[in-house]
Amino acid sequence: MKTGYLHSAAVVLLCAAAFHACITAGFQSDDFHLVDRIDREGFFASWGGPDGDLFLRPGTILSLAADRTIWGGRTSGFHFTNLLLHMTASLLVYALSRRVFEGAGLRAPGTAACLAACLFAVLPCHSESVCWISGRTDLLAAVLGLGATLMLMRGRTLAALLLWLAGVLCKESAATLPAAWALIPASHPGTRRRGLAGRLALLALPAAYAGFRMLVSPGILDGQSGGGMLVGPGWSPGENLLRFVLRTFVPPLPSGLLPALSGLPPALAVAAAVPVVALVVILFVRRRPAPELYRTVLALLAGFLVLLLPVIGMKVALFDTQSERLLYLPGIPLLLASILVIVSLAGEGRTARAVLLAAVAGGFVSTLHLSAGWARAGRLCDSLAADILSQGDGGDVVILNVPDNLNGAYVFRNGLNEAVRMTGGPGRCEILSTHSISSVEDPTTVDADPGSARLEIPPGERFCATGGIAVVEDTDEAVIDVGLEEGTMLFYSEGSFRPLSGIR
Repeated sequence: MKTGYLHSAAVVLLCAAAFHACITAGFQSDDFHLVDRIDREGFFASWGGPDGDLFLRPGTILSLAADRTIWGGRTSGFHFTNLLLHMTASLLVYALSRRVFEGAGLRAPGTAACLAACLFAVLPCHSESVCWISGRTDLLAAVLGLGATLMLMRGRTLAALLLWLAGVLCKESAATLPAAWALIPASHPGTRRRGLAGRLALLALPAAYAGFRMLVSPGILDGQSGGGMLVGPGWSPGENLLRFVLRTFVPPLPSGLLPALSGLPPALAVAAAVPVVALVVILFVRRRPAPELYRTVLALLAGFLVLLLPVIGMKVALFDTQSERLLYLPGIPLLLASILVIVSLAGEGRTARAVLLAAVAGGFVSTLHLSAGWARAGRLCDSLAADILSQGDGGDVVILNVPDNLNGAYVFRNGLNEAVRMTGGPGRCEILSTHSISSVEDPTTVDADPGSARLEIPPGERFCATGGIAVVEDTDEAVIDVGLEEGTMLFYSEGSFRPLSGIR
């Protein structure tokens, strides 16, 4: 029992150390939009409205509304809630993996479970879920889904179903969890033997929920989009699976690799992965693992695929953090399966522990870096909203360009009007374009004539939205031509909004 407390304390401290920087991140992008809707509509912001038929997440709205009541405009309180949820999820991963590893026949399931929870706590793919307030949808779904799974493994089916339903009402990513339950081997501690009827009943639950959402939200499948800088177009769900597996364990790739990889066909990446996977499988089989461990690994891998079904058609970025939150819940069974494979190949001694501790150390360093990036993006949001207040004349403002994201950490993909309104600003902002930035110091070149302006962003960056304005193709840089209007006009460059007057 004492060892369990020490393991839990280590997991909590690791979470706090890895993500401490995001406490000061502020509101970003969708955060402004959601909080503004809650201010205007209350709890029912989750039902109806321009996107309410797709955003059916009352559990998340209730959580944000509670934070708004308790913390008001102090964004550190919202981020503290996200961090607490991540700590809770990591502790639940510890409890779940201990049961899983015990059922797989490990001699020291507690030590392996502690390493699994520590690695989960610092996986680089968690920065979006933990550091972005709006990313708590995945945190809530995972916490409730993990709690439901533990209840099921203890034989408390009704409690498991209620927790699962609560998780689905926070985010749809938990919808296929009962189908993953049907894969749990009967040999695991506390797991009841389920006949065919019981497993079919579990499989029917996701289908029933999918039917309900299709009925009340006919456009939900059309809304499946996202992601940041992909390797190239034409990725199929099967090839997307490779990207999900890679990004579960690997931080965003250096942007310098993008030119070299962008021209490669997706099938080549799949072909390159086949020998690696085949080698691991051959070594694993040659080690002749115990039947319990073998069945557990297969069940976990199948569970990973089942949990990916709601998001398999969505994009996860390879070169920044965008949409990595989709991996928060599905990545858990993949993580546990990988640890069992490592233990099977290296044994439960020092070699396996050294490999896992090295992975924890690498994840911690990467997460520290990514968390600091989200904090910089949050501070940039606050600074830009203040710029508009100081430079506007009380009327509408036209802004030529707005940062969409800073290396994947959202700035103002949306929410700028709500940010200005929440800080007491009058008028409305009309945004002509958004684009990525790699540094707050990135300059924007504006060449203005009496009736138009040419806007050029640094090499390597890209326009995310241009409101129908065509991007000029005859240049190595990203360029758009915009028409100018009367009134206050601003453009973004080097961390601030600047007036357009006098620019050539």
